[in-house]
Amino acid sequence: MKNLYSKLVSAALMFTITFATAAQSSEFPTSFFSKDLVKTILSQRGCAGLRMYPVQKDNTKSVIIVAIDANGNEISSQYQMFTEKKEGRPAYSSIGKSDAKSLCEAYFSENTQFVTQISKADAEAIISGSSLGLAIQLDKSQRNNFMVGGYVNSGGLNATGNTKPGDPCPSACGEP
Repeated sequence: MKNLYSKLVSAALMFTITFATAAQSSEFPTSFFSKDLVKTILSQRGCAGLRMYPVQKDNTKSVIIVAIDANGNEISSQYQMFTEKKEGRPAYSSIGKSDAKSLCEAYFSENTQFVTQISKADAEAIISGSSLGLAIQLDKSQRNNFMVGGYVNSGGLNATGNTKPGDPCPSACGEP
């Protein structure tokens, strides 16, 4: 049992190191969403989780998030898009459904089509404690899923351990 535990800890550590390395040297930069924003989204009536879409605007890749219900239906027509790191904090903008669709189509015109979902319970677990919010990074091994973890601000925004792969929709999912 002790040996199995050691192997699991080693695997988790390697997974975290891989995530942190990918987050720092990626053509698809890590997107950050503050704890307060995530809590606001998760507090929407009927929210059971978050859906994340890859987007592209002016050759810059990013992520948009939106609340979903237990059936996977989006419960808001407002999407939050990570735009930049500004003064050591994440900056994002609220965009409507038609703009979100256009930005997704721009990404999908050159890349694999996918979306990722994470449960409300997993999102809340990630943002609990010392995490300042969600860090979302493209899974480099699959390129059709996001890895979701927390982040801290120690000399800049840095992804932390406890990353979780989201649940990708089928690779040819089309519109949700």
